[in-house]
This record gives sequence, C-alpha cells and structure tokens, in this order.
Amino acid sequence: MAAVSPAARRARPATRHPVPALGGSNYNPANFVTMHAYVNSPVMRHIENQIRAAVESGQTIQYSVTPRYNGTDKIPTGVYMEAYGLDGFKFTQHRSTGITESGNTAFIPNQKRGG
Repeated sequence: MAAVSPAARRARPATRHPVPALGGSNYNPANFVTMHAYVNSPVMRHIENQIRAAVESGQTIQYSVTPRYNGTDKIPTGVYMEAYGLDGFKFTQHRSTGITESGNTAFIPNQKRGG
C-alpha cells in the first residue's frame, strides 16, 4: 500500500472495498483506498445498502469495486462499482450523481461534496 501523508489521510479517510457487511475483509490492506468522506457516505453507501438488501432477500450478487488512478498518483480519481445478480438485480445511484436510471455499473469520482 502506498504511503499517504497524515494530512491527506485526515482529509480523505480510507474506504473499505468491499465493505465487511458485503464480504470484504478489514485485515487485507488491498481492500483499502483513500477517498473523500462524502464519497464513502452517502454516495457509495447508497449503492451498498441496495446490494445488502438484495443479499438479505436471498439474491446472489456478484459485487466488485475497482479504484481508478491517474498515472502514478497514490490517491484514486474514483472507483468503479459493479453489481450483478442472478435475478436481474440493478441499483440506483445516489441523487448527487444526477444519474436516475438503474444499472449494474457506476463510476464514483473521488471528490468532496459539491466538487
């Protein structure tokens, strides 16, 4: 894992991908990336809650989160989220994205609220 300064860590807390409630590990450093707090909650949490509800209702969901980096930057420009289900699962994005249709993929930019 790349080193991040303490000031950058305070400005952008680490985000777990995937979150433990959806099968992720708190012990694998590869599951952590540095993101702005607003991206983690409520933007990503909005999608994760839909995935969790589908799993709790008995659906099988294939879920992944992949960070995107610009060149050699140590902090990602955002993350790609994907979730597919055997029963045709689709999620809606957080209202802040401006995207209103349901889908299986989303790019979540790593920026502050209103950024």
